[in-house]
Parts: sequence; structure tokens; C-alpha cells
Amino acid sequence: PALEALMTKTRKTDPAQRGATLILFALGMVAVLGAAALAIDLGYGLVVKSELQNTADAGTLAANRELSLIYQGLSSTCATGSADCYWATHVLTASERSLIETKVNSYTQQNKAGGKPIVVSSSDMVYGKYSTATNSIVPTSPAYTGVMGISVTARRDGSGNGPVSTMLGKVLGFQSLSVQAKSGAALSPLGKVPAGGLGIPVGISKFWFTARNTPCGKKGD
Repeated sequence: PALEALMTKTRKTDPAQRGATLILFALGMVAVLGAAALAIDLGYGLVVKSELQNTADAGTLAANRELSLIYQGLSSTCATGSADCYWATHVLTASERSLIETKVNSYTQQNKAGGKPIVVSSSDMVYGKYSTATNSIVPTSPAYTGVMGISVTARRDGSGNGPVSTMLGKVLGFQSLSVQAKSGAALSPLGKVPAGGLGIPVGISKFWFTARNTPCGKKGD
């Protein structure tokens, strides 16, 4: 009987031990749920970033296309002999920049990031030239003079279009994510390309077919 009583007493669990086990279990569940929330919300954030990159790419192509049309029309809008008819000295006017920004938004708002159409503000556009040092479009100096490239930033944050709301991150106090993507392109002539090395569409300037004494012939030929 004494041995049986000892075994019965040994099998009983101390209430303090049960409480400690519950606390550890709760802490473990919080850690597991936190990791799951982080993985799900960060994964969704990456999806939104990819959508923003597509949007920025579309906006950049639209911007540079509109820029090329502006330069193409200079010959008919500038006075004969005016230095401003040359792209290197032309200063983009407020109305010309407005045309570019309107064209950009006509494309970006057809794209959605996180289910929301993206509006690009003028402050998220850089008018400049391509820099090999930074591998980006840098502003020209003086501003808007001789612009040969435009970059566009598409964002979902406090500065534009609103941040991306988290789903499970709210459990850990993360209410939203700030995401953005940037894209740039430039109007530039090609130098030399290895045979078979060009995998993108190419436009050849009309200059090479109409200017005098070019490798392609003389004007009027």
C-alpha cells in the first residue's frame, strides 16, 4: 500500500507545471502565427512589387514614346534656324511635360497593383539622361534641357496610392507595407551590336534616310 501511494503521488502533476506548459504553448503559437503572417504578407508584398514593376515599365515606355513624338514635331513648330529645334538645347515646356505625364497615367492606370489602379505623380518622374555611373536616369542641368530619358516610379505607400494593407501581420502590429518599383528608359542611338546579339525591337532615326551625305544616301534620293 505504501508503494502504491507513492506511485499515485508521483503521477500527479503540479498545477504550477501545468501553468508553465500552457504559457510556453501560447508563446510557441504566437511565434508560429507570427512567422506565418510574415511569410504570407511578405509574399503578397512581393506580388504587389512585381505588379508595380510592370506598371512602371509601361509608364516609362509611354513617357519616352511621347518624348520622341515631341522631338519629331520640333521641325514644324520651331522657327527656321532656331537652336531650340535641336533636342540637345530644347527645354521641355510645362505643357509638353503635362502631355508626357498624361500619357504615362493613361497606361499606368490601366495596370493594377494589389487590386488598385496606379496613379503616377509628376514628382515620381525624372527627366534627364542615362548615366552609366549610376545605371539610372539622372536629371539634366539646367532642368528639362536636352532630355533624352525619363524614369517612372510606381508606388503603393504613404506618398501615393496608399500602402498595402497586411492580412495577418496586424496580429504583430504591422498594419501595412510600403512598396515601390522604378523603371527608366532613354532615347539613344546604337553603336555596334554583335551578330545575333540584339533581342529587342529597334527604331532607326528618319535622319539617316533624309539628311544629306549620310551612309544611306542623299536627301531626295
